[in-house]
Amino acid sequence: MLSYETICLECSTEYVPLKNGVFVCEVADFGPYKIWHTDMIYCPICKHTIISGFGADAIVCHLAGTEFQEYLKEVSFFFGYNAQSREVARKLQEGVGEPSDMIVKIIFSMENIIGGVI
Repeated sequence: MLSYETICLECSTEYVPLKNGVFVCEVADFGPYKIWHTDMIYCPICKHTIISGFGADAIVCHLAGTEFQEYLKEVSFFFGYNAQSREVARKLQEGVGEPSDMIVKIIFSMENIIGGVI
């Protein structure tokens, strides 16, 4: 009996592994939150690529301090919350700015989006 994991809706084809062991960072409203170990899979026909195979628990959480910062350097992709938060996470990964500065920018941006009420 065949067992299918993930199927491309466009091509009706099963996704295949592209790269195993990819680090991805989940982003919360305050910036980088958790780092996960996943796999990258793709459709061999249309080349659509997704992240799949998350473990039961994140490898490390932002509360781990230095250990989290070390893993953050290895992150390939950021996902979650919103585009502003993901950009903050990328800047922290590159060592540009301080976390507290980035949080202020997110709050300011959110105030603009929702009319000054948080």
